[in-house]
Amino acid sequence: MFFILPLVTVMVLVGLYFIFYRFIHPPRFPKKKTPEDLQVKYEDINFKAADGYKLRGWFIAAEEPSDKAIIICHGYRANKTHALDWGLFLRKKYNLFYFDFRTHGRSQGRVTSFGYHEVKDVQAAIDYLKIRPNIDPEKIGIMGFSLGGIAGLLKATEGTDIKAVVADSACANLSGVIKVYHDYYWLKWAVINMGKFCFHRFLKFNIEDVSLEKKAEKIKTPTLLIHAKDDPIVPSNNSQMIYEKILGPKDIWLSDSAEHGKTYYLFKKEYEKRVLDFFAKYL
Repeated sequence: MFFILPLVTVMVLVGLYFIFYRFIHPPRFPKKKTPEDLQVKYEDINFKAADGYKLRGWFIAAEEPSDKAIIICHGYRANKTHALDWGLFLRKKYNLFYFDFRTHGRSQGRVTSFGYHEVKDVQAAIDYLKIRPNIDPEKIGIMGFSLGGIAGLLKATEGTDIKAVVADSACANLSGVIKVYHDYYWLKWAVINMGKFCFHRFLKFNIEDVSLEKKAEKIKTPTLLIHAKDDPIVPSNNSQMIYEKILGPKDIWLSDSAEHGKTYYLFKKEYEKRVLDFFAKYL
């Protein structure tokens, strides 16, 4: 009888750790297609983050001569192929650079940090574009979805390497990410706190370090936030919280949609106009 409570406690802790392990080790999905499948020419790029991770990307030249570039950042449990259709409309006026975050797609890595280390991947993409002779280093922007939006916004808190950011369905804090991606009912509190402990103990950072709710006031870069009003995965109040804290030029569009990541596909014409107008103004 005396062993039941300790045994249950151990089982719960092991279960929570297993949940955390799965959370930071997303499955790698196979490459579905390349730009060539859409009759678009591209360059297959190998580059490296400052901490040594080897990353893979695609460079797609603009349809019209341009010295401007936009980095396209995919979401969690995805890769650059998932963002291909989403960002390709920008090719009309901008060079595009798609890449796989660490631990995703064809890039190196074993764990994801939901933006903390992925900022280094964004910086590596910026550094790559800066050495291309046809790109003006002062004319680089970012469009990111979910994890990509978080990483892009976190990069914007660091300075002026990027001139404009579009973030679709970004989460305001990592506790919220843990909560919404896993429906564990009465275990949610335990999952969140185990996550906090494990991030600090094993990944060597605090989840507050990925909190845009706390860091967004450092963003001076022009920012456009996009979110589905009834997003069941990342509630739209996340973008609203970020929007309220940003001190630089900003805009927000809450679309009449109830699906995570579907705003572009449901409101394609309006989405493209808003994004193109935004980049035309600030990039």
